[in-house]
Amino acid sequence: MAEKNNCSFINFYYIELVSFSKNNISTTYNDWSLYKQSIVYDDSKQIITATCSCKDSKKKLCTHELSALTYIIKNFGENYFSPEYIEKEKNKFLKPYGLSINDNYDKFFDFTFDENGLQVKEKIKNIIPSVSIATDNLLPKLDSKAENALYVIKNNETQHINYGIGFCFNTYKSSNINLFEFIPFTGKFKKHVKELSSSFKQIESYALNTIFERNLPESDKLIIIKPLEFSTQYEHFLEDFSIEEYRLTFIKFKEIINLNSKYPFFIKGNRDTLVKKNMKELVISNEMPVLRFVVSENDDFYNLKPKLELGGKGYQINSKKLKIYPFFCIHDQTLYPFKTPYEFLYLNRLQGRPYINFFKGDYNKLYQEFLRPFAKHFEIQYALKPSTKKPKILRANTMNKQVFLSDYEGEFIIFKLGVQYDNTLVYTHSKEDIYNDKTNSIIERNPAYENEFIEQFKELHPDFDNQEDIFLLTPLQLIENQWLLTASQKMEQMEMTVYGAKELKSFKYNLNKPKVSLSISSHTDWFDLELTVKYGKEIASLKDIRKAILKKEKYIQLSDGTLGALPEEWLKKFDTYFRSGEVKNNTVKISNYQFNIIDELFENIESTPDFLLELQRKKEQLCNLKEVSNTVMPKALKAQLRSYQVDGLNWLVFLEKINWAVSLPMTWG
Repeated sequence: MAEKNNCSFINFYYIELVSFSKNNISTTYNDWSLYKQSIVYDDSKQIITATCSCKDSKKKLCTHELSALTYIIKNFGENYFSPEYIEKEKNKFLKPYGLSINDNYDKFFDFTFDENGLQVKEKIKNIIPSVSIATDNLLPKLDSKAENALYVIKNNETQHINYGIGFCFNTYKSSNINLFEFIPFTGKFKKHVKELSSSFKQIESYALNTIFERNLPESDKLIIIKPLEFSTQYEHFLEDFSIEEYRLTFIKFKEIINLNSKYPFFIKGNRDTLVKKNMKELVISNEMPVLRFVVSENDDFYNLKPKLELGGKGYQINSKKLKIYPFFCIHDQTLYPFKTPYEFLYLNRLQGRPYINFFKGDYNKLYQEFLRPFAKHFEIQYALKPSTKKPKILRANTMNKQVFLSDYEGEFIIFKLGVQYDNTLVYTHSKEDIYNDKTNSIIERNPAYENEFIEQFKELHPDFDNQEDIFLLTPLQLIENQWLLTASQKMEQMEMTVYGAKELKSFKYNLNKPKVSLSISSHTDWFDLELTVKYGKEIASLKDIRKAILKKEKYIQLSDGTLGALPEEWLKKFDTYFRSGEVKNNTVKISNYQFNIIDELFENIESTPDFLLELQRKKEQLCNLKEVSNTVMPKALKAQLRSYQVDGLNWLVFLEKINWAVSLPMTWG
């Protein structure tokens, strides 16, 4: 059947629309020859008749007629000749906006119909059909890993002669996005002045040897590598936009911008030549633009308007005075670097819209699904009518400080600070409100409490002083001087609860403070010192502790795979125990005559057993002994003792009096 009707030869690309009305469409098929088609709909009989000027059409539907019908379906849909076609098409368009043809849609849209189908012109610009469409298209898609990635914006890091270096931004537009080419260059200094002359030479990576042969200071030769690294990374970002490429490029850009105090920055004009008269010098500001949003309303819409604040003044994002690029914006020949990667990420999704409109409806849905993600990163100001059902402001009954640890690619450990208000957690770096959609209420955040929490946490490590929002340390910094163990104990004292330490892949350390319990059992001429060392629920092997201490190691492997820290004060104490006796299972067998350990045991055992008190008494007797009294010789003894034998007998009698067992050497005489 398909071959009979020439379906395999359908090609609607050769069709051109000549005229159209409700019931009649005229087209031409222009291939090697020109053929005319007429498609007529009989409303009363509900029949479509197709005719063509070619010979084949008299017997069957020709290729040209089939192509014309396919063109109509492709451009207008299958129901073009339906009496309700226009109304249905309008309804289809209006439905996502929550409207129908029965509503007063003329207030917002003008509809026309042409060869491309139904055309719509907005009378009010930037109307968003629905919250769900806005959420899908205007919010960046970030999973938790990507969220963390964008906070990790740091890396694990004179004299001028004849030549110097500078940097130039060559700006351009692509797909309606402001982009730039970054050009590092060398130039000759003017005589007696630290200012580059008029002609510059671009630094290319393949020509580094030539550049290095110039009379450049050594510090400049090292600096040249940084802009080349940035240019390479920036190209990767433009070729394959991903969160990771964006993050890495943002880091490199920060490094470049930090060079502004030593090297000049320029922006290039329209001409291709790299000469000074075609370039304007850029000032690099230390001020960072603040992105804020304003939510307002009128009779028909909720309106969201982004604003960039520079020098205390707010600018619309489509302002002619302002140019927004990845990583920065430029205003009045001054470059303002963005503080975080989030500013451009959100601005770019808005696609230059100075505002967006939502038809008035469920405000809570709008807040929860669309505004709240913005509020995580940016301040939102509200200018709503008194009649709008605003959330009630409540105060939390309880507030708890929480610290969340997570890995980032083995490079860093991320610390996020959060406060739990009643049952709801909010991160201190977030600007969002604590919203309860069931009760339509907002729990008021406590800035003083949160700021005190942040300041307390910053005191735990010197690197935190220069960090904001989210805090970063390397895995090595965590184990340095047992920092994390000590910090965890301090956080516990400051009523901060730590989460996530056990899940760290790059840091397998047990954060429980080790606890030691000692017990002693007596035997004939020795005693067993039983030592139990616990890290939370994990019990350490005494033999493993002995090996670690004798090797002067500071950590011990526990049965759950984590490492337990051995506190400094333990090392000497345990070393004495291990050197004084023999380790068997979890006990150390120690001789009763190891007086050097008795005092230490007295300090560490809560209830002292009687035999240890007896040993202590005997030790004191020996320590206080000045001389041994002479013993009266038994009358039965007929021998004449030598002086050393008399001394030995005196000792035997003394030891007998203090109930100490003695052995008499066979060679004693």
